[in-house]
Amino acid sequence: MKHYNKNGSSIRAFSLIEMMIALVVFSIVVGTIISFMVNFNRSVQKQQTNIMLGRECEAVFKRLENQLSSAFGWIGGTPTSFTFILQNGDSVMAVWDKADSMLYLGDARQFPAGVKVTECQFLYLPKKMEAMSMAPELWLKEVDLDDNAVIEGTELYNVALLQIKIKLAKNTSWYEGSKNFRLPPVVAEVKVLE
Repeated sequence: MKHYNKNGSSIRAFSLIEMMIALVVFSIVVGTIISFMVNFNRSVQKQQTNIMLGRECEAVFKRLENQLSSAFGWIGGTPTSFTFILQNGDSVMAVWDKADSMLYLGDARQFPAGVKVTECQFLYLPKKMEAMSMAPELWLKEVDLDDNAVIEGTELYNVALLQIKIKLAKNTSWYEGSKNFRLPPVVAEVKVLE
């Protein structure tokens, strides 16, 4: 559209429709940029949460490994727990509380608030060479001779190592980790001195 000023020369101006089209195009471009930035930010936050969950998991494994390396012995285990004795004679149980979605070492929570332990398995590798080719989920049947899902007494001598598999979740992020642990000596019989 042309407009004329006082001296008769033409001035180029935008019509209302041209302004509206420009505004719509601008809105689409800005919306696309904002959408990209929001998705990028979510992706970065998810990656940071995954890294944090991995570090938390490794820290728990390290604490457990330190306690096991200096333990007097181990006295039993189940698919959701493991019990060992410290040098001072105290027994400590590492246990997954499914209802609470938490792993405990003794009475202490092992993960910060907001982190849930959605799965945790204590797997016991049999000493038999054939067991090496078995799926870890089948190891318990091989070492638990009385089929009560508790490794105790002489069954402890059938176990070569402990593997813990854990799955952590926070918000929409999750992390899976596993670690093999060397076991302290077997304590098959515990006598209480009075």
